Amino acid sequence: FFDDEKKLKGLIKDKSSRENLAVLSELVSLCQQNQIHLIIFITPHHRTVIDHFSEEDYFAFLKGLSEVTPFWDFSGYNSVTTDNQNYFSFSHYKPIVSRLIAARIFGDQAVEVPEDFGVWVTKDNVNVHIKNLEKAFKKSRATVNQLMESKSSSFPGLSFSSSIPAFS
Repeated sequence: FFDDEKKLKGLIKDKSSRENLAVLSELVSLCQQNQIHLIIFITPHHRTVIDHFSEEDYFAFLKGLSEVTPFWDFSGYNSVTTDNQNYFSFSHYKPIVSRLIAARIFGDQAVEVPEDFGVWVTKDNVNVHIKNLEKAFKKSRATVNQLMESKSSSFPGLSFSSSIPAFS
């Protein structure tokens, strides 16, 4: 399905990501050969996880993935991933988030899905999607920096680092 290994190598520097995309490409091809409708989505990581993403590697992976298959992207900063109430911990989301994902993918109008949650990404719109993610990353990082500066000026002599949020 994805025969241009050189193109993939140019997009993805990380060898394991390239290998994963190559295997995914084989899976996509196998599904197509057997008339299986494969749905790929990127899980909605909590904002504290996203804060530690390497933007360059992440965006390259999204671009590479879009070359292999269209996919749903629920990651990035959005109203779901920035709300602690949606997570048991920073790496485990609550069942409501699963319902939102399924509703978005399958078009369930009975479930109210936030507008900013879930983007259908193809090789034709991946660059626009990445530009939107870049803006959100920049905005979030600026907010965090502003908060850290505010804390530092309020408590001279103390240093602060990003804290793990409280989950309920």
